[in-house]
Amino acid sequence: MPTDVSQVEAAAATRALVARDERPTAIAYDSDVAALAGVTVLTEARLGELVATTSPSLVGVREGVA
Repeated sequence: MPTDVSQVEAAAATRALVARDERPTAIAYDSDVAALAGVTVLTEARLGELVATTSPSLVGVREGVA
């Protein structure tokens, strides 16, 4: 579900995804801001136990590195 990288749009997209009859098995966010908004929505919807994170956290990818 395409959005800009704002908290508002990421939260709205997450709400729309979890409101579906068939919930997604995964949600990937393209920024830390969007991910935080999504985690907040999932926690507020009492779905926080479904949140998985990576360790160490991936905060950026640098392309073109030899």
